[in-house]
Amino acid sequence: MLDTCPYEVRVSPQFGRYLVAARDLGPRETIISEDPVIEGPTDEPGNIPLCLGCCAKLTENQYSRCSKCHFPLCGVSCEQGSLHAAAECKIFQGNHVSFPPPHTKHVLNKSIIILRCLLLKNSSDKKWDQLMTMSDNNESRRNRPNCIIADERILENLRHFLPSREGEDDDEKEDKATAMMTFDTQEVIRLSGILDVNAHAFPFKGGDGKVIASKCHIYFKTSLIAHSCSPNASWAADKASKTRLVIRTNVPIGKGDLICVAYDDSDLLYGTLRRLIPMEVSGMFICKCARCVDPTEFGTFLSALKCQECPRGYLLSLNPTNSFSEWKCNSCARVVEEVYISQVINELERAVGLPKKDLLTEPDSRDDVVLLKEYVDEFAGSELHPNHYIIQEVNLRIVRALCYSLQDLGKDELDDFLQRCAALLRIGDVLIPGFGEFRAFVAYHYFRGLLAYQENAPISFLSSKADKAGAKTDLQKFLARYKLILQLQTEVVTFLLEKFALTSPRVKYVQETMEFVKEQIKILERASSSSSSEE
Repeated sequence: MLDTCPYEVRVSPQFGRYLVAARDLGPRETIISEDPVIEGPTDEPGNIPLCLGCCAKLTENQYSRCSKCHFPLCGVSCEQGSLHAAAECKIFQGNHVSFPPPHTKHVLNKSIIILRCLLLKNSSDKKWDQLMTMSDNNESRRNRPNCIIADERILENLRHFLPSREGEDDDEKEDKATAMMTFDTQEVIRLSGILDVNAHAFPFKGGDGKVIASKCHIYFKTSLIAHSCSPNASWAADKASKTRLVIRTNVPIGKGDLICVAYDDSDLLYGTLRRLIPMEVSGMFICKCARCVDPTEFGTFLSALKCQECPRGYLLSLNPTNSFSEWKCNSCARVVEEVYISQVINELERAVGLPKKDLLTEPDSRDDVVLLKEYVDEFAGSELHPNHYIIQEVNLRIVRALCYSLQDLGKDELDDFLQRCAALLRIGDVLIPGFGEFRAFVAYHYFRGLLAYQENAPISFLSSKADKAGAKTDLQKFLARYKLILQLQTEVVTFLLEKFALTSPRVKYVQETMEFVKEQIKILERASSSSSSEE
């Protein structure tokens, strides 16, 4: 039964081709595992050159060049690697193409990937046919000036890569290694749209957490999966191959149910308006999943602003998937324009410094934590709903700043840390069901906080002379906490093993502390049993 294909393809006006579960699927079950149809470097916002082989970031004006075609590479190994050598390098040599092409900023690497796509026409009919079945959203793109300008620049680059053969006789053309290599303008524009809609960008990070390489991949089966801001599945790069993509369920999925992922899972804790704007710009579609059409976002009130005209009301969008919709108080029925909402949100975001710098490579300091807590105290409930995404972003920053100094926190500080973790988990469990990157991050620090909170508690408890009634109550409380820690550890280590090797320091730490927690549970269970028998 489990060997059968876990999904089937269906077609609808809303999703086009999409996937549903072909049978009941369990949590963390693999739905798809596939290699890319095409891969290459992404175009960095800062215009940082990337190696055309491994896609590593290169130091500007100090990078190596391919000895054959003179395009950017990091060294000999990438020059000889099949990704570059068997693709554009031959084209560039045969056509005496010089570097740089007419346009490098924002479109150089996309031009390279489109060239690689065009090469599939001669090298792999199957992969070319797979590409041509993918959505391009060009009906929307043709009305966007930024897409039109980018496509014009890509076309100029391709004319530089594949110069016209007009004026050459047949013998001269036959002497060229790429005599049959041509392209159609509409074909290139279609490929550009396919990349915009279907490409997955994988940032690879070094030991310091900084991105050292950035690859772009297109996957055939994965391109069929629908998007949702409350996904029941998630994707990750296979830790062994790096380029293979694995789609797993986050929660059990019933037979016939839609399989959906978040195309960009980095903003799932943001409110609807904050998600829709970048989604419309980059993905060129308006999400209308169950979460997006619900003004309360499943009762979390993640986007709600406090109404200033009544004591209990909160402002909610009348039409969440319309960026210009009016907002209405759920208590006094006050109606305000969207421009008012945007103004308030922008001011509050600026006050706390959102969007925030990278939480991993640039965490807040202990001094920042004081200011962040003051921000929450000032605005939660007075300007924003306590669950508002700005408040939760600040809580996430507080957790991240404190997570490596938990042993130095006082009891009240540690209790405050645990409450923020628990609140984040409660909201995450509603909006992002099952177990994914966000829950792993918070759960990891939550169990570390609980461990710090419980440090040697069972041992010290057993040696205390507390009265029996109070002791029994405390014993059960300690036992429940340690069982929660073990549950969180089990989930976290499962997630980490999907992303990292068994020898990863994070995986080893969780596994080692799990053994300690299991021992504490045994001690507490024996004490509980002994206490019951004495009665």
